[in-house]
Amino acid sequence: LRTGETIGVFGRQVLRDPFGIAVGPRGDLLVVSSGSRLVQVFDRDGNAQRTLGQGLLRHPYGVCVDGRGRVYVADNEAGAIEVLDGEIGTRLLSIPVPGRPRGVLVTRRGEIFVTTDTPPALLQIT
Repeated sequence: LRTGETIGVFGRQVLRDPFGIAVGPRGDLLVVSSGSRLVQVFDRDGNAQRTLGQGLLRHPYGVCVDGRGRVYVADNEAGAIEVLDGEIGTRLLSIPVPGRPRGVLVTRRGEIFVTTDTPPALLQIT
């Protein structure tokens, strides 16, 4: 069991209105900085490594990473899941979603699930 004791604090200087968090294939931590409209990548020691999606995202919330290192971002204002290159952050694909996405999950089989707030739903998309 865990005690809930804080053992590290990351990103105070670089994160603005953080939301989603995910783990990359090499153990990096990806955090949506919604106020900065990007994804900030930290190493396991909490050092900021790079940003993804800068200038491409409007109001990001959720984030996940697939087995090939592609980063999926639920962009609430854009009404889309933005798929980014996990290394350089360029957009690979924009998947429109009916509603305003909040969360995103990609299974090992490549299935994509999205939660939306308007309307409230859990969607499976292609």
